Amino acid sequence: MQFIQGSNRHQNYFSTLEDQVNADNAVRLIDAFIDKLDLPRLGFTNTVHKSEGRPPYAPGVLLKLYLYGYLNKIRSSRKLEKECIRNTELQWLLQNLQPNYHTIADFRKLHAQPLQNMFRLYVQFPGDAGLPGKTTIGIDQCPACKKGKMVTLLHFDANAPPDVGSLNALLDLIKGKTAG
Repeated sequence: MQFIQGSNRHQNYFSTLEDQVNADNAVRLIDAFIDKLDLPRLGFTNTVHKSEGRPPYAPGVLLKLYLYGYLNKIRSSRKLEKECIRNTELQWLLQNLQPNYHTIADFRKLHAQPLQNMFRLYVQFPGDAGLPGKTTIGIDQCPACKKGKMVTLLHFDANAPPDVGSLNALLDLIKGKTAG
């Protein structure tokens, strides 16, 4: 019986990063979003150019990396550094740049408030661009207590003022689960 064979590792393989990232990949949305931002207006202006050493990374590059990490639940600067080396999506997004962990951590530290402003804009972006999202936040059915009772689905419309009764019911549910 024959098995499926892989490619020879020593054979040349010609492909561009563009070919390796699908047209509907989320990194393309991140790239488009960050490219549209007015970074100096948001507060990303603390880039220091020194006369000696390497030039700094553009704030947009590090912002793309940070947003990618946030959306993929990668919070550690060291893990983000490793992802830049091994992850094809990040290689495409950062144009093959590989900042080290210290650069990433310093960027976070220097731009704490501008990062918050950027995330506020990112939450608004899908709705403004006509993309799905930003309409309903739902809580699926889950066991409410040890008896296995099910909680009904709670909906919160992000565009409407919050329903205090539904929010209180949710808080009571959470308190009940932690107490028991």
